Amino acid sequence: MKKVFLLAILATVSIASFTGCGKSKPEVNYECSGYFTKDDWKVTLDKSDSVMFYDVEKNISLRKDFPSSTDSTKFKISFLNKDDFSKLPPGDELRLMLYRSLLSSKSGCKNEGTFKPYEISISFLEGDSTDRIMLIKTDFFASNAYGTPGELTGYFQYDPKTYKLIKESIMGD
Repeated sequence: MKKVFLLAILATVSIASFTGCGKSKPEVNYECSGYFTKDDWKVTLDKSDSVMFYDVEKNISLRKDFPSSTDSTKFKISFLNKDDFSKLPPGDELRLMLYRSLLSSKSGCKNEGTFKPYEISISFLEGDSTDRIMLIKTDFFASNAYGTPGELTGYFQYDPKTYKLIKESIMGD
């Protein structure tokens, strides 16, 4: 009886996989070397199997470019809708934008040798006009000239059409 029950379960699973039950999520062919690959994307679908959001969340190492960084820096892109996803720059250009944002964050430190980024995130915001603005946010630790550690955040606004930096600011707590 147990064998018959097991065979029935296996047959049901086999039939379900051939008839299209459990549709696979759409494949994302966008990656940024050193930050994320196409396999890191999580796609959220609505009830009609249309894409609602694209997300990436993973730990990365920035030691190659920033030796004082920690072993794992959190990287995330959250709740990116289809329109914003289409505005992401080519992967090499995004890598350069991320590098410039981190370098500007490091340059904003009184003691650059203590720069330790712990989180980088990308999102889109409403701009001054109807256009959206791409925001790269860097959260990091650094010590001031007296050696007192602090937590700082860099905000870097980019034009998603030209990939040019529009505005930057670094704020401490």
